[in-house]
Amino acid sequence: MMKNRTLRALIPVLLLGCLSACEIPFSLEDASSPRIFVQCVPADGGTSLLVQYAAPAYGNASTVFDFHPSSVVLTVNGRPQTLSEGALRDGLLYSTAPLQPGDEVKVEVSAKDLPSVSGSSTVPPVPSISGWKVETVQSDTLSSTRITLTLDHAPTADEYHGLQIRTHTDLLYLENGIPVTDSFDAYTAPGKAFTEQEIARMDLSDYIQVNFSGGLISGMATDEPLAILSADQFDGRDYSFYLDSPDLDWLYDFAGGALPGEQGWDLDTGAWDWFSDGEDEADEELPERILLGKVTTCQLILHRLSKEFYHYARAQYQSNFDFLSNMGLTPANFTYSNIRGGIGLIGAISTTRTEPFILEAE
Repeated sequence: MMKNRTLRALIPVLLLGCLSACEIPFSLEDASSPRIFVQCVPADGGTSLLVQYAAPAYGNASTVFDFHPSSVVLTVNGRPQTLSEGALRDGLLYSTAPLQPGDEVKVEVSAKDLPSVSGSSTVPPVPSISGWKVETVQSDTLSSTRITLTLDHAPTADEYHGLQIRTHTDLLYLENGIPVTDSFDAYTAPGKAFTEQEIARMDLSDYIQVNFSGGLISGMATDEPLAILSADQFDGRDYSFYLDSPDLDWLYDFAGGALPGEQGWDLDTGAWDWFSDGEDEADEELPERILLGKVTTCQLILHRLSKEFYHYARAQYQSNFDFLSNMGLTPANFTYSNIRGGIGLIGAISTTRTEPFILEAE
C-alpha cells in the first residue's frame, strides 16, 4: 500500500519533468527580423513595382536603418526590362514593357545586410464579356438599378476576377439665368442585397473589396474600390449586382467606413456629397442653380486576376474588414505573401472594358 501511494505521488513530478524536457525556448525578440517588402503588379498598361524596407514587428529603433536597394531586376520571360522611378513615392518604379497573356514576370531585389528576395507571376488571359443587361427593380419602398454582367464562359474554381464600376454624369444647369454644364466621374462598389430579406441573407464573401492607392496599379483608378470575385459569386456565366443598394449603406454604418469610397460620402444622409468633397462648406455662398438635364453613363471594367493577386487582396480585405475577428470570435487573419525571402506580392492582371452605356437620362 505504501508503495502504491509513493508511485501516485511521483507521477505528477515525472509528468512535470517530461514537460520541462519538451519545452521549446521562445523569445519575442527572435520572432521577426527586417525584410524587403515588394509589391509588383504587372498589368496591360505596364508594370508598377514598389520596393521598401519592412521593419521587424518586434525590435527597437536601432534595428531600423536607411534602406537603399543595391539591385532591382524585373524580367519578362527572362528578358531584363528598363525601370524608371516614380516621382510621387519613394521606392516606386515603373516598366512600360507591353505584356501578353502567358508572359512570366519575375522580380529580384537585393540590398545590403538584408536577404535577397524574388517572386514571379504569370499574366492571366484577358477576360471576355459577352454582354450585359440593365434593369430597374422595385419593391414597396425601394428602387434600384440591377446590372447583370455575362462572361463568355462560366468561371472555374481557379479563375478570379476584379470588377470596377465607373459612372460619368453630365449636368446642365441654369445658373443665375445662364446655361452652364458640369460633369463628374465616380467609382462605386457593387451591392448584392436589395430588400431586407436579402440583407438578412447576405454573404460577406460578396463584399471582398480593396483599394490600391498611389497609382500602384497602372491603368487603374487610384483610391477606388476593386471588387474581388471568385467563381462562387457567379451564377453560371452571370454576375448580378445593384447600384445604390441599401446593403452598402448598412455596411458603411456597421464598419465605420471600412469599405472603399469614403471621400465625399455623407454617413448621415447615406448619399454622395459631390460639391463639398467631404468638407464643410456650409458658410460658402453657392450660386443659385436650376437643374435642366442630366445624363449618367456607366462603364464596367473587368480584370482577370492571377491567383496570387486574388489571395493577397482577400487577405488584405480580411485584415481590415472581418466582423468576427474584430469581435474576438475568430483568430486574427494573417497576410498573404508570395515573395521568397521577404514579404509582399507579385500578382498580374489583365483587363477588358465595356462600352459606356446610359443608366439615366432626363
